[in-house]
Amino acid sequence: QKGKRLVVGFALETEAIEKNAVRKLKRKNLDYIVVNWYRRGNNPFGLNRTSMILIHKSGQKKYFRNVTKSQAAKLLLQVILSKAKDL
Repeated sequence: QKGKRLVVGFALETEAIEKNAVRKLKRKNLDYIVVNWYRRGNNPFGLNRTSMILIHKSGQKKYFRNVTKSQAAKLLLQVILSKAKDL
């Protein structure tokens, strides 16, 4: 039982990135899912830069492209915590 907690999931996809992420978000009853992808030209492992999509259960999406992992963490927290105030 989730209650008033804000639940964020993470996913790594190789195909149908947004579709698969939304399916996981719904199946796991998440408020947000952060998805990044592994494919030629975008390997999130071991590099300092990454690209990802933050998807809210409402369907709203925010794209983060070619940001450092530190920047990504700060940006994700800013967006998620700003929404958490509404709970």
